[in-house]
Amino acid sequence: MHLARQTIAYFDKDEKDLNDMQIAALEKLNAWRDRKIVDILSEQKNTDFDKLIPQEEMREILRWINQLFFGYDSSRLDFRWASDDFPEHVGGNAGKRKLYKYRINLKTSLKSSAMLGRWILEILSCLLHEAVHIHQQYHGCDSCLSAEWNCMRHGHGRAFQLLASRVESCFVRFTGLPVMLVRYGSIEEHWAKFWPLPSLHDWEEWRLEDELLMPFYAEYLIWEFGRCGNGEFRIMEFAEKWWAGKPSLETVVVDGEERYQVRGGRQEDGRCCDLHFDEDGEPVATLSTARKMVD
Repeated sequence: MHLARQTIAYFDKDEKDLNDMQIAALEKLNAWRDRKIVDILSEQKNTDFDKLIPQEEMREILRWINQLFFGYDSSRLDFRWASDDFPEHVGGNAGKRKLYKYRINLKTSLKSSAMLGRWILEILSCLLHEAVHIHQQYHGCDSCLSAEWNCMRHGHGRAFQLLASRVESCFVRFTGLPVMLVRYGSIEEHWAKFWPLPSLHDWEEWRLEDELLMPFYAEYLIWEFGRCGNGEFRIMEFAEKWWAGKPSLETVVVDGEERYQVRGGRQEDGRCCDLHFDEDGEPVATLSTARKMVD
């Protein structure tokens, strides 16, 4: 846990307090975001991710992420688009190769999206998730008596949950782009192996509600982008205002299934937004019934 807390102290601060390497990395990351914003916020097909973001471009993004969040540009870390021979629910993996070299492998397609088919957001989420794993594998101490409690063999223990929660929230704060590091899903998948069970303090520190809010934030972000148009949209201003007045979630039963919904929903009649483009290539928002909201 010491590594997780020290790493968080390195990046979880005001932008003006970041060091020169972090500022340079963030500037490059946001310049990339601005160039790709239409692709990022438009619906894409769920295959050929290696064409959405070529492999060399992914390596650049990974380098900026490492510099911004983890304080180094490791020559021992690589990225590649991999074949789809992972389990269906897995987006990729990360691990040590030989000679202490590490690599992140991501699938070139996914079956489902929490971000309304905005697959570049899903790609960024998977990349950040695996980058946290690599950081902990590379710098973590396996001989610590608390390693099994904090890391666990599946890698999604307390240290991961705490660090990933802050990487997730700071990525949104620094770039305005929603990402989900699948923290809640990791807990569900490995719940039987969590020991000792998370405390109330753990749940509070992990801020799982922020992850559950990400799809809703993505909806509002896409809607606002479509309403304003690419030239007038100010993503950082929008993100700051939305999270400053962060809505709360509630659970309801719809057709016999429990769902999360947001109080004070933006749309009427439970409708939410979708994004299309006119003949000039400008984004145009329309309403659909993809997700019910609460008035």
